[in-house]
Amino acid sequence: MQRTKRNCPCCSFDLDLFLPDSEKKGVKEEDKCDEDDIDSPLLSSPPNISETFDRLVSASSGVENEGGSQIIIVDTHGHAQLDRGRNNVYELQIARNENSVNHEERKNDFGSRNENFHVKTLACSVEPADFGITLKYAATSDSILPALGVHPWYIENLPNFASMTSRNIDGSHGDDPENIDDFDEIDSEWLLPMEKLLIEHPNCLVGEIGLCKIAKWVRTHPDGKARAMGIQKRIFKKQMILAAKLRRPVSVHCVNSHGIFVAAIKELVEMQKNEEDTARAADNERHSGSRRFLLPTVIAMHSFTGTAHHVKELLELEDQIDFPNDRFRTAMGKKKVPKDKEEKCSRIMKAPLTSTRPPLFYFGFSHTVNYAMCTSEKSRKKGVEAVQAVPLNRLLVESDVHSDADVAGGTIGAISYVSWARDIHPREIASATSKNGSVFLGSIGSSNGF
Repeated sequence: MQRTKRNCPCCSFDLDLFLPDSEKKGVKEEDKCDEDDIDSPLLSSPPNISETFDRLVSASSGVENEGGSQIIIVDTHGHAQLDRGRNNVYELQIARNENSVNHEERKNDFGSRNENFHVKTLACSVEPADFGITLKYAATSDSILPALGVHPWYIENLPNFASMTSRNIDGSHGDDPENIDDFDEIDSEWLLPMEKLLIEHPNCLVGEIGLCKIAKWVRTHPDGKARAMGIQKRIFKKQMILAAKLRRPVSVHCVNSHGIFVAAIKELVEMQKNEEDTARAADNERHSGSRRFLLPTVIAMHSFTGTAHHVKELLELEDQIDFPNDRFRTAMGKKKVPKDKEEKCSRIMKAPLTSTRPPLFYFGFSHTVNYAMCTSEKSRKKGVEAVQAVPLNRLLVESDVHSDADVAGGTIGAISYVSWARDIHPREIASATSKNGSVFLGSIGSSNGF
């Protein structure tokens, strides 16, 4: 991966790199579905990362872009800047690669072996201690975007964490840990510096943030799991509001917490409505001009471990939200796809087609979490069903690795997993997720959100 030093890692990121060529922009997505053109892998075989890479490279032969044939993939979540060691699974084994520099070497270090394969990646921080590391890592390449956020596992490392769990003198709990106003002074110690960095880096996203019942500090919290999750929920909502204020996309970790996540989204929506009602009562003429965003531009569910039912529930929740640009959404969202094309495409996509309204929720999947860490057939079956339930225009692939050397292999692993789960050729998944990933990463400052 060629690296050049820059002062600001985010401002020179090419957000248009993956968008359709100008001459292709008028082509409708539904017209591109052709069942006969798809060479599907066998679902009965496990996802094979090396084979997927091989097939992607082979698929690029004869496809000439400006500057030669090139494959571009987008990794929308990883932690390569933490440099916690390689995962040998993602050392790509090349069976055939005519473009490789060294035909004898079978282990591919990627950047040095195939200049025609290009990866754009999002490096997500996990706590304030690594904000600087994340920004420095992103500054090494135009192909890397940074994201800043507090991961639910690392909340215990925040300043004044003990004050978040204080009890009154009579032994009862103090302020409600979920109330976002009760801990403003305490939370400002980490939230204000984070906001300052986000403002200084206008193309920086927010992440990794989220909710997780299995976090060690939650399971061992002296005041009980319920209070710990209340703290977690408040920290999550404050970061969501900050992302909304600055119009940034977010990458969300949600494990065993689907109900809490849905409740948090609904609470933010209700806060918005209450603010508008108050403003309307005070000044009916001008309240709409000062509308405060309380949901980010887009929300990516990172390494999504929910079920197909959870996918459906989130999409239904999105449809119920009154967005600021809802007139546009209503006009565009009612557009129908011809029935014959809908049936044809849905067979290929393995998921229902959605309207053309800009998505709020995206769903990311990684080989690391969604396959390698799911060892039971039952969990893998549920995972496949979830992948199949996501509309194609909302799918993202993630490396979720902790070493720069694994970014390419991890992302190809995710493509391999999604291709396997949906029974679609890897090149189709790579193409779709690259487009989706570019839209997600480029949603900074958009009118999406609430």
